[in-house]
Amino acid sequence: MKANLKNQIKVFFGRGILSHICFWIIILMIVCAVLAPLIAPYDPNKNDLRNITAPASAEHWLGTDYLGRDVFSRIVYGARMSLYTSVLAGVVSAVLGILLGLIAGYFGGILNQVIMRITDALLAIPALIFTLVLASAIGGGVWSIIISIGISLTPTYIRMVNGQVLSLRESDYIIAGKLIGRKNLAILLKHLLPNCFPSLIVLFTTNLGTGIMQEASMSFLGVGIDPPTATWGAMVSDGYSYLRSVPLLAIVPGICIILVVVAFNVVGDGLRDALDPRLRGKL
Repeated sequence: MKANLKNQIKVFFGRGILSHICFWIIILMIVCAVLAPLIAPYDPNKNDLRNITAPASAEHWLGTDYLGRDVFSRIVYGARMSLYTSVLAGVVSAVLGILLGLIAGYFGGILNQVIMRITDALLAIPALIFTLVLASAIGGGVWSIIISIGISLTPTYIRMVNGQVLSLRESDYIIAGKLIGRKNLAILLKHLLPNCFPSLIVLFTTNLGTGIMQEASMSFLGVGIDPPTATWGAMVSDGYSYLRSVPLLAIVPGICIILVVVAFNVVGDGLRDALDPRLRGKL
């Protein structure tokens, strides 16, 4: 067990320096999110109208925005909000997707056809448009964004789990379990679901980056989390008007979004190689 874990870690970090950099970017984001009150030097929502759009200085490392709020503090708290929404949205989508994928793949028949055709229809709709429409229908607020993003990511779990279950349900140990009287729920949870874990971990990690990008896009378009809560997408939107005079207001949060999304995708690829050697080098 320990040897296998060491080998997986070696495979993950053996992909080169990019894996190391992306791993530490994610660790840095988590630290900022958890320890935001200790790291941020100022209240992210405190206005200082006498110090509007101040340049970077020893007092304000990244300057201040159009309301005099410290940009660095808002970046730190924005990491907390991005991680919070993406993780919860990932949990919502994973629970729904795994449940529906298991049911569709195991029982098959008309139930599988209905679930998979609805999944195909959802996958045909651009994720951002679907999320915007759903969030607008539900209403504003953090939980509206979490639910909207979670539902938009659910089809990816359904399709992945369904494919895994279809390839495993005719295996000898599944048939043997049925013959000795194993209940369907026990087969699903104790035999089929554990075999999906490696792929689920990879998909969950990749979807965290997707969730952060969707939340930032919605905040940029004004459909996201209500102000004055600090979010990277809203900071880019607010700083866009000052792009020529104070470019840091839009560039810094934009760079944070790019780095974190790329980091989650690279880490997801690394986990895929480490957890499922059959797929190594194929994607």
